[in-house]
Amino acid sequence: MPMQTANFYTINHSNYPVKTIGILGGGQLGMMLAQAALPLGIRCVFLEDSANCPARLLGKVFSSEQFEDFAQSCDIFTLEFENTPLKPAQLLESTKTLYPSSFALSVAQDRLNEKNLFNQLDIATVPFMAVHNKADIQAAADKLGLPLVLKTTRGGYDGKGQFVVKSTDQIDTAWAELGDSNPLTKSTPRGQNLATQPKQRRSLPKALFTLSAKYLSLQCAPKTVKSAIIRSCKMSIVMVF
Repeated sequence: MPMQTANFYTINHSNYPVKTIGILGGGQLGMMLAQAALPLGIRCVFLEDSANCPARLLGKVFSSEQFEDFAQSCDIFTLEFENTPLKPAQLLESTKTLYPSSFALSVAQDRLNEKNLFNQLDIATVPFMAVHNKADIQAAADKLGLPLVLKTTRGGYDGKGQFVVKSTDQIDTAWAELGDSNPLTKSTPRGQNLATQPKQRRSLPKALFTLSAKYLSLQCAPKTVKSAIIRSCKMSIVMVF
């Protein structure tokens, strides 16, 4: 079935207080947010510098130079994903309503900060270590065991920015590939590799605003979410700087 574009929907029947959502980012994830919103009568617009972005089919796209127009065009704002630039989110949050917060975004953009925060909230993560050089990787292998996955602390997705270290003779190669990129190493899971999964729910449509805990700020993390969520994951993580 072909995807319906914005012209397919009549945007006048929303029963929700939010009529227009501003999304920072206009890629595939932003497009999918808009796909969920349009049948509910909620319009989405996007802050995105790529004129040919996927989300253009489902709402108006504002460039960075049109930031003020974008900021004035919406009732509420959200993020496409964690690699959204931090500065626009902070600017919006100073005068507008943004979910999740810019603080949550800043945490989600750094895997070490993210895991430290979750541990502070008594939400279990897999074991991890910060590493700064090849000797630290060897120490992590001795302490946590092999295999380990060396991953960048920032950036990287869909398998990018990582190296599976299965034996100690791969440490030099792994560091050569990722050592200049502030990598993060973690061992391969024996169970399911679960990212942190507590949820945030508000009075808006669940289809739109059941958000991954990657984005939750400190005050939003529900105390009912305990470490059992991630305990089935047998993984070791070593973060490299």
